[in-house]
Amino acid sequence: MLAPIFSLGIVLVMVTLATYVFSLGFIVWMMIDSLMNKKILWFIGIVIFPLVGAIVYYFTEKKHDYAKIVSNDHQGHNHA
Repeated sequence: MLAPIFSLGIVLVMVTLATYVFSLGFIVWMMIDSLMNKKILWFIGIVIFPLVGAIVYYFTEKKHDYAKIVSNDHQGHNHA
């Protein structure tokens, strides 16, 4: 009778741990990126508001980097 409850607890712990590790990695990635691009105010914002700051930084700053890569890739490059 306790086996299903126990296994559900393990699943919840594993999902929580995976979410925490992913979030921490994302925050560190955005902190490093903000420092590499010399955006000190963004770095401070991510330090003060870690997850929210990292998400806002990604969608306001980092996403533009990918748009530049895609637009450069479509200009004059032929893919076989």
